[in-house]
Amino acid sequence: MPPRGRKKSETSRSSRLPASPVPDASAPRRSAKRSRDLLARAERLFGLGRYAAAIETWKRILQEGDAPAGALWIRIGNANELLSNLPKARAAYRRAASIQPGDPHAWFNLGNAHAKGKDLRRALPLYRRALALDPGMQAAWNNLGNAHERSGNLDEATRCYRRAAESTDPMYQSLYNYGNMLSHSGALEEALRTYRRSIGLCRDDARVWYNAGCACSGLGRHPDAVRCFETAVGLDPKDSAAWYNLGNSFTALGKSPEARRAYRRALQLDGQDFEAWNNLGNAYAGENGSSRAVQCYLRCLRINPRYAPAWNNLGNAYRLRGRRREALRCYRKALAVPARPRLPGLPDRTTMLSVLDGIRHTLLSLPAAARRAGRPHRGSRHARSRSRVSSSF
Repeated sequence: MPPRGRKKSETSRSSRLPASPVPDASAPRRSAKRSRDLLARAERLFGLGRYAAAIETWKRILQEGDAPAGALWIRIGNANELLSNLPKARAAYRRAASIQPGDPHAWFNLGNAHAKGKDLRRALPLYRRALALDPGMQAAWNNLGNAHERSGNLDEATRCYRRAAESTDPMYQSLYNYGNMLSHSGALEEALRTYRRSIGLCRDDARVWYNAGCACSGLGRHPDAVRCFETAVGLDPKDSAAWYNLGNSFTALGKSPEARRAYRRALQLDGQDFEAWNNLGNAYAGENGSSRAVQCYLRCLRINPRYAPAWNNLGNAYRLRGRRREALRCYRKALAVPARPRLPGLPDRTTMLSVLDGIRHTLLSLPAAARRAGRPHRGSRHARSRSRVSSSF
């Protein structure tokens, strides 16, 4: 039972910045003290989210010339980036790079500003320049991998994430992203080990627990998957996909009441999730709740009338209740769904035709007392894409 898809990879933004600039010791004592006071004030304003005021304070220090200009321009760029003013952020980082061309943080942050603006063509060489100056800069390896992943170059993305993950002191985000690449390639055992390493460094990121749960589910380790998904929903109770996959894991363990609770929670968050309605119907069908199962399948089909697994399951539910005509109509609806190379949740069309034809002949030839319900068809576990999430350090 493959899980609904993994979370997207994470970009580290404005991380591993240089420390706040220190005034020049050769400056007069009074001027140095004033600069230190202004620097401390600017950092307090930045920490309080008052980015515009912090920028003005840093510019005031620059006018007085009592602190390293390159580091100050990096901080001004950071604040503008957090204000979503990317043109000014890029201009500030370029100033920093022109003043201190040997500072990898200036090139790294300039790459981040271009990547945030979706200009990956310019971001890639900037990350490489940062790494040429500091080959051990994990955040740059991570973000270079992220830029390659977004460009569709998964081999290069994997190489970059691996380089970051194999360092002596890896960031949990790099391990998480490397795990995603391993999972994408089907190396679920290694992906799971990598997710566990990431969790060992940071236990409060719901996405890592979620993807670890997907790996466990893909490996058939459903009790472990339940623990991972339960932790994920505990950290992020509004994640409908995590509730959905938790329901799938409970279903795989034969725990229908728990599965129903999880599917209902997923549907409270996303009432248009037709796959969750289908699977909730399956959870009821397995407990002789055919009436409730029928309602769930009908709700699924109102949202997506072309979802063949629900037509098949609705036909099985009607067959269980002795309603042959309705059952045959549903099976015909399932067969009428246009063939696609990979029809989510269904076997290939030839197999489906054979199965439904056999069911039809069984319905027409056997007396009602001898008929048995068909097995519910579970919905697809291939997920809708997730938006990329960024974070600051």
